[in-house]
Amino acid sequence: MANITKRGNSYRIIVSDGYTSDGKKITHTMTWTPDPGMTERQIEKALNIAAVEFESKVKKGQLLDERTRFADYIENYWLPHKEKEVEPTTYTRYKGMLKRLLPAFGHYKISAIRQSHIKMFYDNLFEEKRFDTKYTPTALCLNMCKGRKRADFARLAKISTSTFDSLRNGNNISEQNAIAVSEYLGLPVRKLFTSQEKPLSSRTVLHHHRVLSDIMQQAVYDGMITVNPVSLVRAPKVEQSEARYLDEKEAMHLLEVVADKAPKPYDLFIPLLIFTGMRRGEACGLEWNDIDFDNNLIHIVRSSLYLPEKGVFDSTPKTASSRRVIHIDDDIAELLQSHKQWQDAEATRLGTYWKNSGKVFTTDDGRPINPGTVTRWFYDFVAENNLPDVCLHSLRHTCASLLLISHTPISAVAQRLGHSSTATTSRIYIHAIQSADAAAADTLHNILPLPKKNDDE
Repeated sequence: MANITKRGNSYRIIVSDGYTSDGKKITHTMTWTPDPGMTERQIEKALNIAAVEFESKVKKGQLLDERTRFADYIENYWLPHKEKEVEPTTYTRYKGMLKRLLPAFGHYKISAIRQSHIKMFYDNLFEEKRFDTKYTPTALCLNMCKGRKRADFARLAKISTSTFDSLRNGNNISEQNAIAVSEYLGLPVRKLFTSQEKPLSSRTVLHHHRVLSDIMQQAVYDGMITVNPVSLVRAPKVEQSEARYLDEKEAMHLLEVVADKAPKPYDLFIPLLIFTGMRRGEACGLEWNDIDFDNNLIHIVRSSLYLPEKGVFDSTPKTASSRRVIHIDDDIAELLQSHKQWQDAEATRLGTYWKNSGKVFTTDDGRPINPGTVTRWFYDFVAENNLPDVCLHSLRHTCASLLLISHTPISAVAQRLGHSSTATTSRIYIHAIQSADAAAADTLHNILPLPKKNDDE
């Protein structure tokens, strides 16, 4: 039996359609709006007929047709399908993009979405601002935070202690946290924070294009439309930016500073990324069983991710080619063995308080480390030690760039990084390839100097 609830001037009809394999109820929803001037009796009769017809379509599998609204299709079909198909982090990113896609297309019938609507949507995206505008504390805000107890401030302002640490250090926080702090301190946001709204990047616009295309292509597969209208629209152009990386001297300086000042486990984490080209999540997901010390090999078989609702969890590597074996040298192997000895000593010292996760990189009590924690630490470490302005992912770029500049075959670099093809490596690291090519020209010139013509002849 359909469930009907009144929502303003319309009615929401919900029909159950069994359960998924993991026990979640499957429901389908439609909105029914009465025609103007209908009496209550007419509304009741027409509403019941609509509910019966809708339930019948659900039970017969006939719900999807060209009249289905974009929003209904997303809620009842596309999102549930994607939740089972993609990684949790990807699913969360898709849901984030729906914040813009649903207002733009939600009211349209699937079959009514045209190229002109899509082009207008892209034009509007380039004029929109990011949702995640950051707020920087002013001198007044910093002064008001001085002397406050960390735990008490966080509890009373209803923010996390890590947010308070960022605030006290003068770092950016989210709009939601800025509002919470302002309400607690009793001053307007504009007096306690400065903000700078940033437009969406061309890459973000391209991501919206890809998600919209996936939705409409699925509608083609479901027989709702015959042609994906997004395929008829040119994809937004993405401005290619050169991958940020450290040169040989900068990388050496970073390693020296890390060896001298970085606490555990970062004194190992940073060199490991530079020498292996691992992704952050791959390093966080690394377990001791993945390391073959006899042959100096590291097996990449998982990646650690984080979601607020799930915490830290393991997932498969980014792509099939990301499952790979990386050779390490004796120095990195020695660092890993030294770290293992230190970790074993910590486990013994803490006894029952140690949570044995089997991970190489852990929190102080042995639990898997949050990848975001590593990123935040590196950001602060770079700033505190006046190092070049690079991010954690730049260390992967550094590994690849230094290898290519040193004439390592591009196929070997692609294998080390876990790229599906050398074309991906070539596209990302064109700067290093061009530098290596220029060096090759000089080498060839030194080997075969071009004889000069004798003008006296």
